[in-house]
Amino acid sequence: MKRRQTAWLLIAALIMGMIGFVPAGTARAAADKKICIVLDPGHGGSDAGTTASVIQTAASGPAVTVQVKEKDLSLKVAEYTKEILEKDGRFEVYLTRETDKAVSLADRAAFARDKKADLLLSMHFNSASSLTANGAEIWESAKVSDHRPAYEDPHQDP
Repeated sequence: MKRRQTAWLLIAALIMGMIGFVPAGTARAAADKKICIVLDPGHGGSDAGTTASVIQTAASGPAVTVQVKEKDLSLKVAEYTKEILEKDGRFEVYLTRETDKAVSLADRAAFARDKKADLLLSMHFNSASSLTANGAEIWESAKVSDHRPAYEDPHQDP
């Protein structure tokens, strides 16, 4: 359990560190406004994303193999991240989905646009066949210097 809490705190810290990249001209840059973050838990509904078999051990009883789906993990991590960020008080946090439902990419972007998000973070998890594979992968817009709102298409000319 402590390992999970550490992972969630690390994710929240990463997001808080990213807040330094919110452009000064955004709607919520003023000191009296909360920074709006939209967390987008990847996949959902019939799209499970990647899956992994995880062995769960208990203090008593046999070990059990459980299938973990990316859609469930990303939603759970988004919920915990939202909880941690909201405790900070500087952030207004929304999730693109709060249940196991399919949300199109266009609807995810529209949701962030409607909320006037300062940061849109899509949360996904990778898998690998190697048991020694580890690490993180972070993607960002190729045109971060354009200071576009999080919900605009980075490939479209300003």
